[in-house]
Amino acid sequence: MSSTLTAEEAASDLEDKLPWVCVDCGAPSPKTRSAHNLISSEHGWRLSRVPDIMGGHRFEWRCPACWAEFKRTPKPSVKPPPRKA
Repeated sequence: MSSTLTAEEAASDLEDKLPWVCVDCGAPSPKTRSAHNLISSEHGWRLSRVPDIMGGHRFEWRCPACWAEFKRTPKPSVKPPPRKA
């Protein structure tokens, strides 16, 4: 048996070893075995899917304190308001 990793497996393995960074305050995530553990009640980090300027989406990690502030702050609507006739 070969222990060679594919490029996807190597990238995934590396992702799980690197700390994530809060997009708001820049705090590094705590060391965990995988990104899934960050979302647990123990760590409380949150991952958001937000629209990007190209019409697609990107993902943003937030620490517990920044997530609480993010949820309190009203977000602008993605759709333009309806026109009045």
